[in-house]
Amino acid sequence: MNFYLNAVLFDFDGTLVDTEGQYTAFWAGVGKEYLPDIPDFAQLIKGNTLRKMYDTYFRGFSRERLNRLDELRAEMERNMTFPLIPGAEAFVSELHENGVRTAIVTSSDRSKMENPWRKIPAFMSLFDEVLTAEDFRESKPSPEPYLTAAARLGVPTTQTVIFEDAINGLRSAYATGMLTVALTTENPPELVKPLSHHFIPDFREMNISLLEHWLKAFNL
Repeated sequence: MNFYLNAVLFDFDGTLVDTEGQYTAFWAGVGKEYLPDIPDFAQLIKGNTLRKMYDTYFRGFSRERLNRLDELRAEMERNMTFPLIPGAEAFVSELHENGVRTAIVTSSDRSKMENPWRKIPAFMSLFDEVLTAEDFRESKPSPEPYLTAAARLGVPTTQTVIFEDAINGLRSAYATGMLTVALTTENPPELVKPLSHHFIPDFREMNISLLEHWLKAFNL
C-alpha cells in the first residue's frame, strides 16, 4: 500500500521507552555528589550527549573520578529496564508492516544502545536505522541529528514526521521544519506546545491514517 507518509523518526528515552525516571534518579545523584552547586542537574542535561555533558560540566575533574563515574553509569545502564511507552510497539509495528521507513535518533552513545538490543530485540528490530551520538557533529537542540536521519533513510522531509519528548529534542525536531509530534511523558502540554505541531500522551490512539491526515494538513 502506498502512503503519503514516507518515514517516521523517533527519539528513544521518554519517547519510545519509559526510562527517563531511571536516568533522572541516576544523574540527580551524580549532581548531588559531583556538582552540588548546580541545581536541578538531572533536568538541565536532558537531551545532551555524554560528550557534551562531560565537556560542559566535568572538564576540571580528575581522570580517576571520571573513570569512576563511567563505571557507575555503565552499571546503571546494564541493569536498567526498557518498559515501552503504551501503544509504541503496535504503532511501530504498523509502520514497519506497511513499509513506512523508521529510525531511532538518540543522543545516547552506541555502547548504551547495546542494552535495549539485548533486552528488547524484537522491538528494536522493527527500525530501519538507529542513529546515536557518534553519527552527529552537533547534538540536540541542533536540527542536525534529525536532518542526518532523514538523509540516511533517503526520504523527503516533507513526508517525514518526528516524535520527541525532551525540550532540547523538540527544539531540534521543530528546527528541521518537519512535522513534530511531542510526547507529554516528561513535560506538560504547555511546555511542549510551542515546540510541536501536535502533542499526545502516548501512542495508543496513534495510527498511520491519523498521521497522514496531520502530515497532509501540515504541508498545505
